[in-house]
Amino acid sequence: MSIQQNLEHILSRIRAAELRAGRPTGSVRLVAVSKTFPAEDVKACHDAGQRIFGENKVQEGLGKIPSLPPDTEWHLIGPLQRNKVRKALEYFTLIHAVDSLRLARFMDTVAQETGKRPRILLEVNVGNEDSKFGFFPETLEKEWSELSSLNHLDVHSPPGGKSGGGAALFPPPPGAEGSPVRQGRSHADGTVHGHEP
Repeated sequence: MSIQQNLEHILSRIRAAELRAGRPTGSVRLVAVSKTFPAEDVKACHDAGQRIFGENKVQEGLGKIPSLPPDTEWHLIGPLQRNKVRKALEYFTLIHAVDSLRLARFMDTVAQETGKRPRILLEVNVGNEDSKFGFFPETLEKEWSELSSLNHLDVHSPPGGKSGGGAALFPPPPGAEGSPVRQGRSHADGTVHGHEP
């Protein structure tokens, strides 16, 4: 299946799911996960009509961003280290995995220094798994007041201004280690991650 055919197939499934869920057409946006794919494959996906791409690592994204047209929207979907915050704020439209108050505070400081107002999603470890990153729900509840007072961050809300966005990590159902349930992530703001450009 070509990239064009694959993209059309995925988008038709998304539109059908929107219809079944009673959501407006176009309310779910596909983030094509471009990590590990060369820039020429990502460009081919862009040429097929995809505009939003997700990179797991800042450095890998920086190698591809100059190769694509300026209408490309780049999301950082992987963990963000403090030493990469400045570059991430400069090049990525949405940062999906803000996993601690410490990181959010640092991002707020850098955003103030650089005049940026990054859009972020908070990563919530719903299953309270020690092996996963993210806010435990009870920690997020305690720290929400301070998080919401960080003036230079935009906890992203979907169109229509509903609740802020977040990435939730659920424990897999028994026997689902290699399944799409385990491999995929969905976000509270209506973005869906795909795993191929």
